[in-house]
Amino acid sequence: MAVFKNLNVEAMAERPSDQAQKGKYSIVNLALLRPSYRHIALGSLAPTMVEWQNPSVIEYNFFLYDQMAVFLLGFYGWQFLLALHLDWALLVRKQPFKWPHLPYLLSRYMMLSALLFLTFSAKIKTRIDCNAAYKSFATIGSAASFFSSFNICVRPLLIWKESIYVVITLLLATAGHMCLVILQGIKSVTAYWNPDAGSCVVVHSDNHMMAAFYMYTVLIDLLILVLTVHGLMRGARPSHSWLVSALCIQGIGYVVVTCLINIPTVVFAWLNLNPVMNVFFSLPAATLGVVASSAAAISLLEHGAGHESPATPTDPDDPIWLHKNGHSDSSQSTGDTVHLSTHIVITASALYRLDSSELDDDELCTKGASGSGEQSVP
Repeated sequence: MAVFKNLNVEAMAERPSDQAQKGKYSIVNLALLRPSYRHIALGSLAPTMVEWQNPSVIEYNFFLYDQMAVFLLGFYGWQFLLALHLDWALLVRKQPFKWPHLPYLLSRYMMLSALLFLTFSAKIKTRIDCNAAYKSFATIGSAASFFSSFNICVRPLLIWKESIYVVITLLLATAGHMCLVILQGIKSVTAYWNPDAGSCVVVHSDNHMMAAFYMYTVLIDLLILVLTVHGLMRGARPSHSWLVSALCIQGIGYVVVTCLINIPTVVFAWLNLNPVMNVFFSLPAATLGVVASSAAAISLLEHGAGHESPATPTDPDDPIWLHKNGHSDSSQSTGDTVHLSTHIVITASALYRLDSSELDDDELCTKGASGSGEQSVP
């Protein structure tokens, strides 16, 4: 996600009026636009070609982008607060904190930081190092998208942990994604302090880097979905039906959401209509991607917090439901859940409650990933 504020349209084209030369536009200035461009602001259906590089058009695009940022902060803030109690339970260790929780938390808090900076940076009149600040928050916004994908990538990493080739492929793809995050942070925006405006001014955005990052995001999300569904289907057991169904639905839902919003982002970046339209869809793409990824993790965390599973196990010795120091306890009834000495409930949230070293081979992992097609027996 590229952070884009206070576009310096004066650097790209001459202002059409004395007022424009002062760089002071607002919503009331729309009435001052020349007739040939007024239909853009007022939503007319007049068949006039839009001159995207015209300063008036760019300024209005920026106004829409600024308003969208405010809306997305409210939308994401509400979603953030709804799951804050689960974050708190992890941070104070009311629920065991395991490494799969890390990308979930990082994506949520990085996205919140980027939205807050983007919304309130124009209100701050204190001089700062604009170039460093905007590059930093561009990196943070892109990293939020990266961690939202990696949050879903944790699932195939655990499912295919018996196959070194699949694990290496996923790790290399993830490393490439992270490299694009760093490159986009370095190259995506260039900004400086404008003493007349009393704020930072962005003078350049790299549309090619933007398009490459979001296209790569779409491709890696599709790879994650294929590996997740294939691994679950090969190792599925009747007692795992609810968990398999939930993970497949969550994975498909996440990929559909990210594709629907990332593809327009890529298209408009490649079109290079103007610097605002290059990044116009990057903010909703990053925000909705984090929301969808977080929702997938939250659904499992809620079961781990003690919510009753919608399905009861049919096999009392199935280690995905009963797991006690590496062996099952057949004395428990089929509808009960085993409580450990620390009173931690082991349920369908094993993906996020246990790290890979604690998962049994029979628990969401298959030897079929390495070619045998059979599950190991503990």
